Amino acid sequence: MIKKLTASANGQAGSDTFDGSLSELEDATRSQLEFLQVDPRSGKPAFNFAICRVRIRGTTPTGPGTTQAINCRVFFRAFQAQTTVSTFNTATTYRETPIVANYGRRVPLLGVQNDAMGQAEYVTLPFFAVDRINLAGPADLTAQPADVPNRQTISPASGKEVDTYYGCWLDINQPTLLFPQFAPPNDWDNQHGSFDTTGFAIQSINGAFNKAPHQCLIAEIAFDNLRIPSGADTSTSDKLAQRNLAYIDGPNPGAIASRRMPHPFQIPASSRTAQHVDELMIAWGDTPAGSTASLYLPGVAAADILAIAEGLYSDQHLTIDDANTIGVPVGPVTFVPIPKSYGLLAGLLTVNLPPGVARGDVYTIVVRQVTDAGTVAVTGRGDTGGRIAGNQAALAKQGGAATLSWRRVLGAFQINIPISTKEQLLVPEEHRLALFRWIAEGILPRNRWYPVMQRYIEQLAGRVTGFGGDPGKILPSPTGYVPGLPSPHGHGHEGGAGAHHREVSGKVNGIVYDHFGDFEGFIIETSRGESRRFHSREPRVLNLVRRALEERVWTTVIRERDDMPLSIILHGAVMVL
Repeated sequence: MIKKLTASANGQAGSDTFDGSLSELEDATRSQLEFLQVDPRSGKPAFNFAICRVRIRGTTPTGPGTTQAINCRVFFRAFQAQTTVSTFNTATTYRETPIVANYGRRVPLLGVQNDAMGQAEYVTLPFFAVDRINLAGPADLTAQPADVPNRQTISPASGKEVDTYYGCWLDINQPTLLFPQFAPPNDWDNQHGSFDTTGFAIQSINGAFNKAPHQCLIAEIAFDNLRIPSGADTSTSDKLAQRNLAYIDGPNPGAIASRRMPHPFQIPASSRTAQHVDELMIAWGDTPAGSTASLYLPGVAAADILAIAEGLYSDQHLTIDDANTIGVPVGPVTFVPIPKSYGLLAGLLTVNLPPGVARGDVYTIVVRQVTDAGTVAVTGRGDTGGRIAGNQAALAKQGGAATLSWRRVLGAFQINIPISTKEQLLVPEEHRLALFRWIAEGILPRNRWYPVMQRYIEQLAGRVTGFGGDPGKILPSPTGYVPGLPSPHGHGHEGGAGAHHREVSGKVNGIVYDHFGDFEGFIIETSRGESRRFHSREPRVLNLVRRALEERVWTTVIRERDDMPLSIILHGAVMVL
C-alpha cells in the first residue's frame, strides 16, 4: 500500500487516495480502529494500520549529484491514552537503538519514564511495518528486525513537493506477550529475559498498555544526520506529527447516565523548577449550554488546584467535587492550573450533556496545555511604543526594570462527541465495558492508572444502563464477549452452533498426562459445574495451568474448534518482578 501511494503521482493506490479515502472521522469504515480481536460488525478478524505522508520540497537542481534524503526513516509510537505531552526525549519517551555508521539498523524501543512515585513505567509503544521480534519466549527487544519498509531514500525535485508514504501495523488488539506493567530495573529491553512467562500483553489481563479507547499516535521523521533537538515537540518541530483525536458517542434523548461522556487522558505535571505552573486551556466549542464537566486527577489534590486558581484568576468558577475531582464550567474557554509535581498524571475528563441534544450533532472540545516559553528582562528607556502591557510598560517608561514572560502551547488533544441513538450505541458500549473491565482487572493498585480505570469502568457501566442494558451481566472479556449477545467474533460463543473461537471461564481443576507421563492438556470447571477439556503439549501452558490450579485463579480460555487454546487469561493473578 505505502509503495503504491509513493509510486503514484497523486498519492493513489488503486481507487484509494491518502487525502480522499482516509478520513479522520471515526464513523468512516476505513478510519475507525478496532480494539476487539474480531470486528463485531463484520465477524472478521480485525487488523489496524496507520499511514503517514512525508513531504519534501526541493530547492536544488535535479539529476545526478542531487542532494537526497538518504535512509529517511519514520518511527511510529503511541502513548497509553490521549496526552498533551509530545516532548522529544531519547532518554524516556523516544528511546531507540544507537545510530550505526553508514545507515545501519536503527529501531525505536519502548518508552520508559518514572511516575510520581519513582516507579519506571512503560509509557510509549513502538509499531512497525514488519513483524515484532518473536516474543513466544524471552527476547531482546533491541534485536527487533529493521523496519525496512519505513526506511526510504527521497530524491527532491526542484520547486516541487515530493510525497513519500510510510505505515505500520497497529497491533493494539493482539494478545502477543510483550512487557510487564512496570519496567524491570536495568532490563527495560528484556536483554536478560526477565519478561518470560510473567510478561504482559499489549492487551493483557494483567495490565494492558492501552488505558483508553483512543491514544495519541506520533510519527517521528528520523534522519541519521539531522537529529531532532531535545525538548522539541509537535508544535515546534516539523519532524514530529501526531494523531490525537478521540470520539465519545452520546444518545438522544438518553437518560442522565447515558449522557455522561468520559475519556481517560494523561498530562505532565507542572515542573517543580518552573517559574509558573502550567495550565489546561479547554476550548468547549459548540458544546451545548447547560453542559457540565469534571476533571478527575488522582495524582493531585483538588484543593491545591482551587487554591492556585484563586491566586491566578480574579474571576474563576472551578469547584471541588471530591478530594481529587474539580467541577469545570463549560465556557467558551476554561483555564485549569496544574500543580507542580513529578512525572505524568493520569486523569479522566467527563462531560455531562443536557437533555435535548439532537441526533446528528457533533460537539468538539480541544484541551491544550499551556506552559512557560521564555522570560526576558526589560529596562525602561523612554517610550516602549506600546509593546509592553500594563504595569510593566509604565515601569519601563519611568526608567525602571521589568520582566516580560510569555507562554506557549505544550501539546493538545481533541474530543469529538457525535450524537446518535441509544439503540445504535448499546451493543458497542456493552462490548467496550466487557473489554475495559478485563483491562482494568489486572492493573496493580500502585499504578497511576488504577483509580482512573475504576472510575471509568463505573461510568461505562452507567452508560450501558442508560442505553437500556444490564451491566451486571457483563463480565471481563478480552474479546468483548457479552452473554446473550452474538459474540464479537461473529462466529457464536460458548454453546453456540458453528463457533470457531469461543470463551470458557472457570477454574482449572485437573491437569492431564498421557501414558508416558507427558503433559497433554488440562480441564476447566465452569460456574455451572460443567467440565471442559483442552489439549496442549506446550511447557509454558503447563506452567500457566499449574499456577492457576495452585492459586485457584479464575481462568478464561479462548479456544479454537478443536479445543486447542488460543489464549489463556489468569484473572487477577499477581506478577512478582
